[in-house]
Amino acid sequence: MTQNKQKNLKLFLCAFEQLSGLKINFHKSEIFCFGAAKEMESYYTSLFGCNIGEYPFRYLGIPMHHRQLLNSEERFQKKLSSWKAKNLSYGGRLILLNSVLSSLPMFMMSFFEIPKGVLKNLDQFRSRYYWQGSKDKYKYRLTRWDILCRPKDQGGLGILDLQLQNKCLLAKWLVNLINSDGTWQTLLSNKYLTSKTLTQ
Repeated sequence: MTQNKQKNLKLFLCAFEQLSGLKINFHKSEIFCFGAAKEMESYYTSLFGCNIGEYPFRYLGIPMHHRQLLNSEERFQKKLSSWKAKNLSYGGRLILLNSVLSSLPMFMMSFFEIPKGVLKNLDQFRSRYYWQGSKDKYKYRLTRWDILCRPKDQGGLGILDLQLQNKCLLAKWLVNLINSDGTWQTLLSNKYLTSKTLTQ
């Protein structure tokens, strides 16, 4: 890398710090190189004093890899295995289901469109826990799962519909994009909405 490119890169980072009000901590940062930049990987690490990052990784708790979305299923199974459902009534299971199980994937659902296969598996876990309580004791389902997910005034139990909740959480980003001003709104508007609208 030439001295001019080094100078431009440092100026860019300084400009980022001034515009964002953030201070880059290079000791806690990692460098990810792709393509031709892989050949300069060792140079970049010595230049900035950073470590080399590896996939998959998390940023602010969000997985930067689509395969990590499957972890929601594993968390469901871990929770279910630690609960003694046979000692709980249907009302007790319903409270745990709404307050804990339905809340586990909420953070991911506010950033990603969860695949239908994952949502189907999560609903199966919740349904099995509510009706059976344990894996080794099968019980017939007395009504469909989508009926249980209806509000109580419509004949359901008020169980959270994860697919509908996922859509609502993602729609909040559109509301913020339209009604709020900020750096990320400006970047997205300049890149995607200069000649198009959200409906196109």
